[in-house]
Amino acid sequence: AAAALQAFDKPIGRERKIHPAQAPPMFAMPIAAEEERAPASTRKIYEEMKRGMELPVLNLDYRAMGRWPDFLRDYWQVLRPISESPVYRESCQGLRESGAALAEELPVQVSLTVAQLQDAGMKDEDVAAVVRITEMFTKSLARLVMNIALAKIGLEGGSSADSVRTPQTPADARRLIDAVRLPG
Repeated sequence: AAAALQAFDKPIGRERKIHPAQAPPMFAMPIAAEEERAPASTRKIYEEMKRGMELPVLNLDYRAMGRWPDFLRDYWQVLRPISESPVYRESCQGLRESGAALAEELPVQVSLTVAQLQDAGMKDEDVAAVVRITEMFTKSLARLVMNIALAKIGLEGGSSADSVRTPQTPADARRLIDAVRLPG
């Protein structure tokens, strides 16, 4: 995402000989509680999440959590105040900056400048929309990485090595999320 965003300004990455990786095994798509079919309480949380994270649509990861409404509710109760903190915002910005720096190391060159898009016949407003959407995606992807990492820490029982364990039931997951709740 960072490479795509930077490629609007100039080619990014380096042409190098690469050895293609084997395609990973494909797994089934996660089952999600889609907004239009979710219970009213879950839809309310979805709306709060979209507002709080400034998302026009909710990522599949969150909709998959919606299959367990109690878990989603507890997760959002923990995540909401964390996501409003300066440390969280700085950490997300750090992820975006790391992505931008690492884009230079891509083993291929990505070249999709605004001028190339315009030369290909795209209207200025369409080019602007593509840039805006890519910026929004880059921002939401950093938040998603952070939020999933926070969920993983909570599900594993905290951040100390001796607290790591895998929950066996949704009730275990809720107890573990309680362990990372902010005081007050």
